[in-house]
Amino acid sequence: MHTQPLPVQERRRQRSGDRIRAIQLLLDRVRTQHDQEILVVADADGLLVAASGSPEAAEALAAYAPLLHRTPHGRARAGLLAHLSTWSPGATADGLHVRRITIEEATFFVAAAGPRNSRTEAGLFRAQTGLVRILR
Repeated sequence: MHTQPLPVQERRRQRSGDRIRAIQLLLDRVRTQHDQEILVVADADGLLVAASGSPEAAEALAAYAPLLHRTPHGRARAGLLAHLSTWSPGATADGLHVRRITIEEATFFVAAAGPRNSRTEAGLFRAQTGLVRILR
C-alpha cells in the first residue's frame, strides 16, 4: 500500500535566506509576542548582530549584554543598569534579561528589556533556539 506524505505547512509567514535578516524577523516576532520593549542579539564583544525595538536602545543593550551577563548582581550591576537606563527605560533590575549562548565556538548574547511576565522566559528560550536554528 502506497501512501502519500502529508503536506507540510510552513508556520512562519516571513522568511529570509539572509541570516541577519532571518534573525531580525525572529526577534521582531518574539518581541511583540512576549511583550518586550527591546530584544537584541550581540556578539561576545557586545557588537549588535540584530535587534528589534529602538535602534539607540538596542545598540546600548548589545554593548552592555556581555558585562551584564558577567555581573549578575551587586553594586557594579546597579551602576551598569543606571547607565543603561538612560537609553532604555525598561532596563531595570527586574526588567532586564540576558542569556549567553555558544554556537559552534562563537559566543552570543540574547538580551531583552521589558516587563518580567509569565512569557519572558519562554520568549528568551524561543529567541535562543531560533538563533541556533538560523546560525547552524
